[in-house]
Amino acid sequence: MRINPHALVVVRERTGLKQAQLAARAEVSPGYLSKLENGKAPGTPDVILRVAKALDVSLAAITLEGAA
Repeated sequence: MRINPHALVVVRERTGLKQAQLAARAEVSPGYLSKLENGKAPGTPDVILRVAKALDVSLAAITLEGAA
Protein backbone atom coordinates (compact mmCIF):
# COMPACT_ATOMS: atom_id res chain seq x y z
CA MET A 1 0.00 0.00 0.00
CA ARG A 2 1.42 3.35 -1.07
CA ILE A 3 0.08 6.85 -0.57
CA ASN A 4 -1.06 8.80 -3.62
CA PRO A 5 0.37 12.26 -2.89
CA HIS A 6 -1.91 14.12 -5.32
CA ALA A 7 -5.04 12.39 -4.04
CA LEU A 8 -4.03 13.12 -0.45
CA VAL A 9 -3.72 16.84 -1.15
CA VAL A 10 -6.99 16.96 -3.09
CA VAL A 11 -8.93 15.16 -0.37
CA ARG A 12 -7.40 17.27 2.40
CA GLU A 13 -8.19 20.50 0.58
CA ARG A 14 -11.77 19.36 -0.12
CA THR A 15 -12.27 18.78 3.61
CA GLY A 16 -11.02 22.30 4.33
CA LEU A 17 -8.26 21.09 6.63
CA LYS A 18 -4.85 22.71 6.88
CA GLN A 19 -1.82 20.41 6.94
CA ALA A 20 -1.31 21.04 10.64
CA GLN A 21 -4.93 20.16 11.42
CA LEU A 22 -4.77 16.89 9.51
CA ALA A 23 -1.40 16.06 11.04
CA ALA A 24 -2.85 16.51 14.53
CA ARG A 25 -5.89 14.38 13.73
CA ALA A 26 -3.73 11.62 12.25
CA GLU A 27 -1.16 11.89 15.03
CA VAL A 28 1.79 12.56 12.73
CA SER A 29 4.09 15.55 12.61
CA PRO A 30 3.24 18.34 10.15
CA GLY A 31 6.65 17.81 8.54
CA TYR A 32 5.94 14.13 7.93
CA LEU A 33 2.52 14.92 6.46
CA SER A 34 4.21 17.42 4.15
CA LYS A 35 6.60 14.69 2.99
CA LEU A 36 3.64 12.38 2.31
CA GLU A 37 1.92 15.08 0.27
CA ASN A 38 5.09 15.79 -1.71
CA GLY A 39 5.88 12.14 -2.39
CA LYS A 40 9.07 12.28 -0.33
CA ALA A 41 7.90 9.66 2.18
CA PRO A 42 5.97 6.50 1.28
CA GLY A 43 4.03 6.26 4.54
CA THR A 44 3.65 3.13 6.59
CA PRO A 45 0.38 1.18 6.47
CA ASP A 46 -0.40 2.39 10.00
CA VAL A 47 0.11 6.05 9.07
CA ILE A 48 -1.88 5.73 5.85
CA LEU A 49 -4.75 4.17 7.78
CA ARG A 50 -4.67 6.95 10.39
CA VAL A 51 -4.66 9.62 7.69
CA ALA A 52 -7.61 8.00 5.91
CA LYS A 53 -9.54 7.81 9.19
CA ALA A 54 -8.70 11.43 10.00
CA LEU A 55 -10.05 12.45 6.58
CA ASP A 56 -13.05 10.10 6.93
CA VAL A 57 -12.31 8.43 3.58
CA SER A 58 -11.52 4.91 2.43
CA LEU A 59 -7.94 3.80 1.90
CA ALA A 60 -8.68 3.64 -1.83
CA ALA A 61 -9.27 7.40 -1.84
CA ILE A 62 -5.67 8.21 -0.89
CA THR A 63 -3.58 5.25 -2.10
CA LEU A 64 -2.07 4.42 -5.46
CA GLU A 65 -3.82 1.08 -5.33
CA GLY A 66 -7.13 2.92 -5.20
CA ALA A 67 -6.22 4.86 -8.33
CA ALA A 68 -5.47 1.73 -10.34
